[in-house]
Amino acid sequence: IINGATKTGVTTFMIDEQIDTGAILLAEELAINENDTAGTIHDALMLIGAQLVLKTIQGLENKTLIPKPQKENTVLLHHAPKIFKDFCLLDVTKTVEEAHNFVRGLSPFPTAYTLYNNNAVKLLKTSKEIGLLKQHEDTKNGTLLSDYKTFIKLKLSNGYLNILELQLPNKKILLVKEVLLGNKNFEAF
Repeated sequence: IINGATKTGVTTFMIDEQIDTGAILLAEELAINENDTAGTIHDALMLIGAQLVLKTIQGLENKTLIPKPQKENTVLLHHAPKIFKDFCLLDVTKTVEEAHNFVRGLSPFPTAYTLYNNNAVKLLKTSKEIGLLKQHEDTKNGTLLSDYKTFIKLKLSNGYLNILELQLPNKKILLVKEVLLGNKNFEAF
């Protein structure tokens, strides 16, 4: 999700000497929609994977599965790095699309965050707003903007990352409108 992939899936395969080179038994793809998160994809793949394991066991038992050798992979693979807290800090030099994917890929856990008054504000749900208003062209990337009633957005180079759900330090996850009801000028951040 962080890399902007539009599909993922589950595969059962035979174990080989090298990593991810064994013959494929069964595979099923899943589309990644624009607002899917690591959590929604995890839950969907969990169900698909459970069904695929059952089909694989039945196919092996019935001897109806024919292992298919994997094709030579000419696509550059993205290895998943170990995620530490510093990795989860949103880089405000990213584009709106990259920032949105970053938040989605870390939601609901371990969660992307941005800093406000030296406090980590966790970002759980966002939307994209491409294009800048003229009055914000010279505003520093990473600046939080708000009408203090309905929205909080993060200014980025090519638009705004609208923050829809967030978590303030030591608080529960809230919708932005709920946060603004009790924090008219972000005093509690």
